[in-house]
Amino acid sequence: MNNTAAAASSRPMLARALTAFALAAAGWGCTTPPAGGPEAEPERATLPPVQADRHAAYEAQLRQRAQAATRQRRLAEAALNWELLTLLRPDVEAYNDRLAETRRQIRGAVADQTRRAEQAQRRGDLERAASHYLAVLALQPELDSAAQALRAIERERNRRNYLGKYSRITLGRRLSAEPAQPAVVEDAVAEGRGSVRLEAGGGH
Repeated sequence: MNNTAAAASSRPMLARALTAFALAAAGWGCTTPPAGGPEAEPERATLPPVQADRHAAYEAQLRQRAQAATRQRRLAEAALNWELLTLLRPDVEAYNDRLAETRRQIRGAVADQTRRAEQAQRRGDLERAASHYLAVLALQPELDSAAQALRAIERERNRRNYLGKYSRITLGRRLSAEPAQPAVVEDAVAEGRGSVRLEAGGGH
């Protein structure tokens, strides 16, 4: 009875994890963070054999995905697959170890990318800063500080674009107005000369 109840209670967790995995595969989960973060450590000892039951094929598939993602530094995707394995086989300690190690690597990569983003932002390099913050969100999508930083960068971009556009409009108006002034003066002088000639002719 206890085993049945435990299995039933784990089903909603597994369903939520599967939903998260599907979302990750469609978007951020397959994103590879830029080079420059902490290097992935070699994988630990060989994993235990896949249990021969009705979940064997699915377990083998998850393991293959998790190991491939770990090698290719797709840490968010790797973490999701290891987490699914811990839910599928909570008694396999090696899966918990791999999940903990992958999460440690994610924390290190997030800290590194955040530092690089802040440095670029202080230099005024908004494009590079945004790229690093996007890498942070690819690793940890729920990190609100990175999302807020991206919104601040977008506001700064808009401000710069607005000021640049305003300056171009002002300069264009000034340039279009300045050449007209000498022409007006010349026309006035020409009209003055003409009137002088007419008066002179009328006097003769």
